[in-house]
Amino acid sequence: MKLISLFALTGLLATLPRAAEEEREKSPPKEEEKIPELEGEPSDHYFGGYLLVKDGERLRKEGRLEEAQERFHRALGTFKGVRKKWPAWKQEIVEMRIGKTEEALKSLEKEMGKEE
Repeated sequence: MKLISLFALTGLLATLPRAAEEEREKSPPKEEEKIPELEGEPSDHYFGGYLLVKDGERLRKEGRLEEAQERFHRALGTFKGVRKKWPAWKQEIVEMRIGKTEEALKSLEKEMGKEE
């Protein structure tokens, strides 16, 4: 079952940039992450958040800072959603990922001239 979920998530990864591009065209990036309603397995959502962080890091290196910021906010919302819906699931790892994502976002916003 987890193998099937991993393959399904990998397939979704291929569509992530295109879907994000369409979503970005509809609305500007949000300044704060939203905690999504999550269904399914916590590991799937955690992995999805991890992929968003990696995408954000890539975009940052390419100089696409607003897009990177949007990915980091989405990832942070996903990790916080995992923490909220499944509080006992791998607490230390989820908290570590939330902290690292917040640090990356703060650093990026400083780079963008939005020191907070």
